[in-house]
This record gives sequence, structure tokens and C-alpha cells, in this order.
Amino acid sequence: MAYVLLTIAASGLLIMAQADNEKITKPLPDLTCQNWNAQKRGADAGLMAKLAGVWEADGIIPATPGLIDETPEHVVVTQWATGELTYEKSACFAPFGLEPACAQSIGHGEWFAYPAEGAWFFYATYVSGSGYNGQMIAPNCGGGFARFAGKNTTIAQSGAKAKRTGPAP
Repeated sequence: MAYVLLTIAASGLLIMAQADNEKITKPLPDLTCQNWNAQKRGADAGLMAKLAGVWEADGIIPATPGLIDETPEHVVVTQWATGELTYEKSACFAPFGLEPACAQSIGHGEWFAYPAEGAWFFYATYVSGSGYNGQMIAPNCGGGFARFAGKNTTIAQSGAKAKRTGPAP
């Protein structure tokens, strides 16, 4: 699953899809959990202040053949300009032939962003929390390029949109 401004997947928080033709040619930085702090030093405080708030996005968890159908997923990420974040994901899984069972995944972590090429910025997260089965998952990190598509909307390089629904509390 890949997501824009929220790469919350097994490797982070960013909601993505392909919604327009504007592209970025710059390659992704070599971001790993081991070099997180070094990468984070490049954070842009002004950009992070613009990205602070409560962001929501919808995505799809791919089907697992023989187990579950494709599953809609809703993601809410609260990120503060200081680089802290919390997230909550929810989905109702439909095992083949059974009633859907709904579950949540919650967690917390850090994020940073810095300008990239043109109107694009690089956004990265380092998160830990629970999986949909309630078990803790190991900390993970990830990132990608995104840009504003309005004051309260971002779009990732690969497409999906996220909407800011309010300020960070």
C-alpha cells in the first residue's frame, strides 16, 4: 500500500496515487531507519509548519488471494510542526464468504519534510504502533515526494490525495 502525506504502511506514512501529470525527476533520498537522524537534520521548519495539522486519506489494501477481498482503508494522521505525529488507520476486512470484521491500527512517531524540486517536497516518517491484529509492529520508516494541490490538500508523486481536516490539537 502506498499513500500522500501520510506514508502509513509497513514502511511509513504517505498516501499516494496518480492524479495528474506533473512529475518530479529527482530520485528519492537514501532514507533508512539507520540514517533517520542524519536525514532529519535537513528538515525545513517553515515547510513543517505549513504541513502541521490533522490529515485524512482513503486508500485500498490489496486483496490477499484466498483470504480477503480488496479492503478500503481510512487513515488519519495528526502531525505537529515539532516533528511529532500520531496515526490511526481503520478498515473492515471481508474474509471470503464471511461477514466483514472491522479493526484499527494506531501508533505514533516522528516526521520531517524539506523542499525538493520545483513545488515538490520530500516527506518522511518514522513510526511504531499496532497492526490490525492488535500486535505491536517494529518501528519502520519511509518517505516520498508530495506537493500542495491547494492550501489543505496534498498529492503524492504517485498520485493519491490527502486532505487537512483541521489543526493539530
